[in-house]
Amino acid sequence: MARAFPLDVTPSEFQRALPTTATPEPVGAERRAHRRAPLDVPAMLDASSAWRRASCRNVSAGGVALSVDQPFSIGSIVEVYFELPIGVSVETKAEVVRAEGSELALRFVDLDRETSLAIRSYCRRSGIRRIVRRA
Repeated sequence: MARAFPLDVTPSEFQRALPTTATPEPVGAERRAHRRAPLDVPAMLDASSAWRRASCRNVSAGGVALSVDQPFSIGSIVEVYFELPIGVSVETKAEVVRAEGSELALRFVDLDRETSLAIRSYCRRSGIRRIVRRA
């Protein structure tokens, strides 16, 4: 029986000999799955049966970035409501995926197909593919 590699090869030597198929992602590369668009409209968040005011910063079919006055816990589920400038209101459940100071990022978890299509249409019309965060 022929062996593919000698028995005296250590696991680390074997690992180094394997070809690397993954290429490292360039620094600052866009990793978002959905096109985003700026959105400057008021929003309402329902967390634990208490409505809180917020301001939308940008939106995509995957979620929305907001400015808030009160902190939220990462992983919490909230109900979010806002209106797109194209006349479509969005009301859905979302998960808090990032909370940094007054900035909050939500991932939609219960977005219906029609609303998703409306958000995609709005983002396409805005003509902006990427939002660059500034330090």
